Amino acid sequence: MFLNIVKVYGLVAKYWLMDVKPTIHRTVETHPNMERGYFTRLGTGGKSGEPLLRVNVGNWYSSFPMYHRNGKIRANSYVPIKGNLVQVQR
Repeated sequence: MFLNIVKVYGLVAKYWLMDVKPTIHRTVETHPNMERGYFTRLGTGGKSGEPLLRVNVGNWYSSFPMYHRNGKIRANSYVPIKGNLVQVQR
């Protein structure tokens, strides 16, 4: 269990340092039936073929893009907060 916590926080720190923002961010308050714990899951991408990596951290989770665009991992210019998009000035 402790090793999972270290891996998850390490992965979140890595994406933060690479300036890769989550595509989806959800908490228990907004989605009370969500699965809790410390783990990661890689999606299939569905119809779009652009998979997301779900990083579950206790009572919240974020989904990061795991596909390449123009030779590098997709970096979003926005961060969703409680389902709303907030534009970030660069």
